[in-house]
Amino acid sequence: MARPKITHYVDMLSPFSYTAYHILRHDAVFMECDITHVPVSLVGLMQKCGNTPPIMIKNKDHWTRRERLRWASAFSVPMTVPIPPDFPGPAQLPIMRALCVVSASRQGGGREGQDHGQNQDQDQTHLFHRALDVFFAKQWGPNAVATHNEPGLLQTTLRDLFGAEEAARSTPHRVRDNRRPTPHGQHRQGL
Repeated sequence: MARPKITHYVDMLSPFSYTAYHILRHDAVFMECDITHVPVSLVGLMQKCGNTPPIMIKNKDHWTRRERLRWASAFSVPMTVPIPPDFPGPAQLPIMRALCVVSASRQGGGREGQDHGQNQDQDQTHLFHRALDVFFAKQWGPNAVATHNEPGLLQTTLRDLFGAEEAARSTPHRVRDNRRPTPHGQHRQGL
């Protein structure tokens, strides 16, 4: 019989995405499943669909704060009690972009070097999981230190995870220095 498959759409901004990720990674019932984690921007999806982010809806922010802790407790997921200091904000966008790059290299891993085959795919998947583990821990873990607004933190974290060469390859150019180009070629701080 084929192994069950699960696709988990991951957004660093969502405490519920973190809860689901932690359960999928650590609960024994899911060890026999093939799980694919796909980075996605819920904010981007909401904007595209014309939806209002839950945190902007009256009383929904209070409900979300209560429910994230309730679900974390129910499933023994380690979760920070206070809201992370840079939540919500644009700081997660560079992380999501970097995760998309790491994810894309994971999906294309076996094509470049056919002699590496499955081992290279497994290595890329392992690196992607390490990145998710680290970024989720910094954002929602019990000792959350989410200060992604500091310039260079993303690059430093990726360098610590993968080494300098892979960090440079995994960080989109416009994210490396936390600037974006303007229509006239100049750069603007922030995202």
